[in-house]
Amino acid sequence: MLTVEQLPVSQLMEDSDYIEPSHQVSFASGLQFFSVFVYLLSHGFTIPVLPIGPSWAVWFRLDDFATLFLFLVYLSTRRNTRPMEKTERLVLSLIVVGIVFSFPSILVGKLMRPEIIKGPHFGIFQTYRVIQYVTVWFCIRGMSFSSKQFDKISYTVFFITLFTVIIGFGNVTGVISASRLVSHLPYDGPWIFVHQKVGSSRTLGPYGYLSGEMVDRMVFLTMILLASRKPRAIFRISLVALIACVVFLSGARAASIAWCVALAIFSCKKAKQLIIAPIVIVLMFVVLRMLPADNRIVEYSTRRISTIVHREEDITMAGRTIQWQEVLETIASDGRIPFMGVGWGFGGQVLGGAGNAHCMVLQVLLELGILGLLLFLLLLFGMYRLLRGKDRLLTAVRAGFLGLLVASLTGEVFYPVSSSGSFLGLVAAVFAISTAACKGRMLEEQYCCEEYEFAGQEEELIFQYSV
Repeated sequence: MLTVEQLPVSQLMEDSDYIEPSHQVSFASGLQFFSVFVYLLSHGFTIPVLPIGPSWAVWFRLDDFATLFLFLVYLSTRRNTRPMEKTERLVLSLIVVGIVFSFPSILVGKLMRPEIIKGPHFGIFQTYRVIQYVTVWFCIRGMSFSSKQFDKISYTVFFITLFTVIIGFGNVTGVISASRLVSHLPYDGPWIFVHQKVGSSRTLGPYGYLSGEMVDRMVFLTMILLASRKPRAIFRISLVALIACVVFLSGARAASIAWCVALAIFSCKKAKQLIIAPIVIVLMFVVLRMLPADNRIVEYSTRRISTIVHREEDITMAGRTIQWQEVLETIASDGRIPFMGVGWGFGGQVLGGAGNAHCMVLQVLLELGILGLLLFLLLLFGMYRLLRGKDRLLTAVRAGFLGLLVASLTGEVFYPVSSSGSFLGLVAAVFAISTAACKGRMLEEQYCCEEYEFAGQEEELIFQYSV
């Protein structure tokens, strides 16, 4: 979102007849940045704030209102957004095809299993969320953040993460019980589970009823912190160490592995970044040693995380291997399912209640069949291509994306099931912010180079004239 004064000289000379007045561009730039700022703030607390609607799955959250504001700002400032690149058009096309594909899939699910009443409801809910998340990405991806604007984004991410860490430690110690965060919600759906957490409990943070969903968020937030230059490194790395403690105390094994994988990939990119992981590990153990040794949450998390290495203590991976076998048996039970699936949004109902396959590939195959799975894999590849480049922020977010792909082997990380909350909205925003910040830096560098070249030409002309 560079102003006219920041645009490359050549672009100013070529497009001088079409550029809006500087103050109008500056106002549009500021409004766009403010809308992104509001959306990021909304992800500091994603527990529903208004229990209005037919189901707990559609209760209004802060990010719902922030998305609407983001869209309205886009409509009023769309002339100041850059055109879509080839990869962006590919990703958008795949998403649109997926949205169109979802409606006949819901119909197929209803025809195949008319006894499942809630299946179409969850399918429509998933489609609504996908449209919401692609709107977030589409509204932000055309912006171009200057270095100063991205520094402000970095500060925002820092304080959002700090707030999450404080809530996380509050859950563990019982100072901020999870039940207090949902006291405004009725005892409906999975929130009854959170209402029961009146004392110390596994850290859920300000995000919902699944600790894994909180850790998934921490993966991307950590990567942005490490790739930023503000605030100072000592504050950012110290906060990452506290994040490591919260990740450990969550007891979320797959998500914890994803966080560690992302940190390892990022640290190995450059020699000077190799020291980050050891520092974080040392600080994490120092903080954990300060907690009471008899804290049952610490004992629980230690026992649960240790099963990652000692499989004999949990050979079924908390029942996941049994669940996978049931999913495969369900797919094989009807010759139509491998090709058509059971229907978009019907997976949890077919498996019983709100349960899922606990494996993203199996979940997609179960609901959408082979064709839907191929479309989904193409979309993941397109998302990865959005992050191509050597920019520090792009490499960091790419590391987080790869880490979460590892976690998707035992969870529906990038699939819009109801239990994922608004995590995919954060994913959409992070992807868009990464490319927008990279584009802004490229424009700044181009502007500086062309300004220097233009100044040199001007000096040469003055010299020739004087001679």
